[in-house]
Amino acid sequence: MAATIIEDNKLEMRWRTARGLLRLARQHGRTAPAGGSLQLTISQEELGKYLGATRPNVNRQLAELKSAKLITISGTEITIVDAAGLEEIADHPPSHDREFAP
Repeated sequence: MAATIIEDNKLEMRWRTARGLLRLARQHGRTAPAGGSLQLTISQEELGKYLGATRPNVNRQLAELKSAKLITISGTEITIVDAAGLEEIADHPPSHDREFAP
């Protein structure tokens, strides 16, 4: 059961990170010079405060999104290169109504 809780928390943090990045990029970001992607300048600490998460947790989530080729990172510059992929995560919050077998 502990593994399930950890997995649920990880999924929730991924969802919150994707959703937060999209919202911030749309409100405060800019279109990349090459077009088709959104750029956002924010530190991991600032993003963590926005998401209600620690900087190390934000770092892990950003690394996973980068590994999935949804974003690129250069210092405090985050570029969303696959908005549709990020939206796929953001549009599907983790389910908290699972039934657990005893």
